[in-house]
Amino acid sequence: MLLEECNAFLEGLALLNDGVNHSSSYVIESLPSAASLAESLGLHFSSISTSNSPPQPAESWQIRIAQLPGNWDDSIAGLVRRWLFQQDFSPQIEDWKQQNVVQTLLSRMKALFGCASAFKIEVSPPLWYECVWEDVAIETGNNRWLVHFGFSD
Repeated sequence: MLLEECNAFLEGLALLNDGVNHSSSYVIESLPSAASLAESLGLHFSSISTSNSPPQPAESWQIRIAQLPGNWDDSIAGLVRRWLFQQDFSPQIEDWKQQNVVQTLLSRMKALFGCASAFKIEVSPPLWYECVWEDVAIETGNNRWLVHFGFSD
């Protein structure tokens, strides 16, 4: 329920950031169960395909993981603000309204993730992924999620 609520919120914000020549993709995905975050991400990325490319093995994605410092929500607050309101095509609203939206999203994410660790994820996709993207993995106990922000033309 919380995951769907977060994704509905993100979907609405993505629509606000859509433009004439691009579409935004903001989503939180549950990652597959695995013994480690690296294995979980490998399973996730190796399942991605396009109409022109079959899934590629995890090694082909060149997945790099770096833990973000401090609390996960502090680590990704700037990322959220940047993707929601600081793109050339983002809606222009007052700073206090931006802060309210960011805090509302983060409070919903806190309800979903609880006490967790955040990891910056970098990949070199062997197939089409997005024009521009930023991914963060969230890990708490045995639960893992991928928070994805991107846009494509």
